Amino acid sequence: HRRPAPCGDERKIVRFCLLAAFLVLVLSVLWSPVNSSYNRMLARVAEATTTRTVTVTDQGGTIYFARLFRVGTMQRRETAWIDGSAIQFGLVLVVSLMGATPGLRPRQRLLYMGIAATCMLLLHLLTVIIIAKIVQYRGTAGLDSDPLRILFVAIGADLFPTLLWAVFSLRYWLGHPTVATLRGRSPTTGGI
Repeated sequence: HRRPAPCGDERKIVRFCLLAAFLVLVLSVLWSPVNSSYNRMLARVAEATTTRTVTVTDQGGTIYFARLFRVGTMQRRETAWIDGSAIQFGLVLVVSLMGATPGLRPRQRLLYMGIAATCMLLLHLLTVIIIAKIVQYRGTAGLDSDPLRILFVAIGADLFPTLLWAVFSLRYWLGHPTVATLRGRSPTTGGI
């Protein structure tokens, strides 16, 4: 049995997937040197929102949260960490998906990439601030099972970038409806 040649839509999807995968690889390599600076910026902002007993630092792409506390007369320190690359992958993903989406004009593509990157930055800041606050108020013991941390890390890395891309690109996959088709008439004949 011979498989039929792919139609235009199948080719468009295959081309999109290949281009998106290529862009993820290229942008991951390009992002790698920026990763540590980005983490330092996230850490500084998060640390500014906490008390002096909590420090937030970047070390080799990992964001560390440390809390000093007293047990009797002894001062203790506990630490937790998140892999900065893991939460930042969503930024690379959404920019790659926008870059590969067919039908976007260059100006729209850049605008959507800028909006998506800004949204991802805000989500990353919120994620790191929430983790710093959890460490400040509850310590690191329950951090692994804290629903807010799990939610924000999962959303930031996987779900949110995909939803952003879908919001900006869905109409380019479905086609551009005209006013006539939205009103239920055929655009060429004027009737149904």
